[in-house]
Amino acid sequence: MNEHNLVHYERFLLEVLNVTETSNGDDQVICQLLKKNIDKLDDNFIEIFYNWSIHKISEVKKEKAELIARVINSFSNLINQFPLGSKVNNIEIGITGYQIALTIYNCTDYPEEWAMVQNNLGNAYTDRIRGDKSENIEQAISAYSDALKIYTYNDYCKNWADTQNNPCCK
Repeated sequence: MNEHNLVHYERFLLEVLNVTETSNGDDQVICQLLKKNIDKLDDNFIEIFYNWSIHKISEVKKEKAELIARVINSFSNLINQFPLGSKVNNIEIGITGYQIALTIYNCTDYPEEWAMVQNNLGNAYTDRIRGDKSENIEQAISAYSDALKIYTYNDYCKNWADTQNNPCCK
């Protein structure tokens, strides 16, 4: 990728994360932005998204890293449901976002957030088109199982039931 294209992808990434944050994850606002930039929802975006996020998280204070993780999780939820463009790429972008969020949200310090992202990741792997289907299902089961370490019946009855009700858990 040439420098010119890289700059456009990075600007789009920063804009989409900013709009996700400032709109409180308003799907209509974000979908409009995604529609205008549908050509950038590809493997290049995934790579830039991952590299920028990991670098940014490593250089900011804990509170800012938490905000970035929250915004990325919200964006990942939206991109997974975005009906336009390549469903394959949208799901891969979502998976990448959840993996990024999990670099901040760990089971010890952020148990509820960690479980939520694990559940989201399980949903994305269940829907994943790229890769081996049985491997994707195994990844989904693993993520759901991790979520259920926190989402116990006694402490999070609704979350526990929702996670148990996912297609891979039946």
